[in-house]
Amino acid sequence: RIISLRKALLAGIVGAFAWELAARLLVLAGVHVFDVVWVTGHMIAQPLRAYLWWPMGMVMHTTIGIIWAIFYAYFFWSTLRLPDWKQGLIFAIIPALVAGLIMVPHLVSIHQYLIHQPDYSLGVFAYRLGWGGPVSIVLGHEIYGLMLGLLYNHPVGHRIDLKLSGASAT
Repeated sequence: RIISLRKALLAGIVGAFAWELAARLLVLAGVHVFDVVWVTGHMIAQPLRAYLWWPMGMVMHTTIGIIWAIFYAYFFWSTLRLPDWKQGLIFAIIPALVAGLIMVPHLVSIHQYLIHQPDYSLGVFAYRLGWGGPVSIVLGHEIYGLMLGLLYNHPVGHRIDLKLSGASAT
């Protein structure tokens, strides 16, 4: 398969920043959310300088967003007969499940040693934060998936299920 790496990179970056914007707005509104940028940023920046948490967290979050966007472009884009934005929303379920079931519990368990609170646990999908934990994980991934679908469209070539008309087998 041929993918447009440039479009995948752009979609991953924009998706990560759109998610972060929504998360910042929820945090400012006082909603208890799972804040992946805060957690990863403090894991990296805490030994250095505390004020670096946001740029460090965004580097981590954007890197992960780019990796998922490349995965989406290569394995998922154009496999469903749906508009691109719907494909992005459906695809977002995959990283949301991975994050909620695996990443969140393990990332927080790593982070607990850095903040010296060994009993600190958010559980799967960060449910111990209340409704904001699971909702922020699912909503964040859906915002990300929507951006993927909107930006990674008509990248190169043709859909994988289309036959080239008039092409001869040589």
